Amino acid sequence: MDAVRTSLRTPRSEAGVTLIEVMVTIAIMGIAFTALLASLLGIFKFGDQHRQLAVAETLVRRYGDSVDNAAYVNCATAASYAAALTPAPPSGYSVQITAIEYWNGDANVTFHSSQATCTSSGDKGSQRVTVRVSQTGVTNGVVDDVTVVKRSAT
Repeated sequence: MDAVRTSLRTPRSEAGVTLIEVMVTIAIMGIAFTALLASLLGIFKFGDQHRQLAVAETLVRRYGDSVDNAAYVNCATAASYAAALTPAPPSGYSVQITAIEYWNGDANVTFHSSQATCTSSGDKGSQRVTVRVSQTGVTNGVVDDVTVVKRSAT
């Protein structure tokens, strides 16, 4: 009779997992998968921002060199150097001259931004021109500036 009783019992190696254990495992795997997807999204977002910054930096350096190579204009305005901002930037980017400052001729090399003062007291032969490239049409756009110091040939 003892032989019959032992054959009716379920061996311990065939015991299964409970529903709670399966649900906890699935929940842990779901949290891990969500964290993985969030990190991949961050990688793509920051990679795109880096690309946009690299494009803006390349453009601002190119336009800065163009302004630097343009002929010096006494008491210039932004429109005086606008022709140097060619070719047009790629779509999604804009370029502009945001400021022109004029040297007042002192030994401390101070600049002022009044064109009227430059016109009345005469151009002293040096200007600081700020060129800005900005990305348009996005919420987290990129803006990059470069300042070029222009000197008169005379």
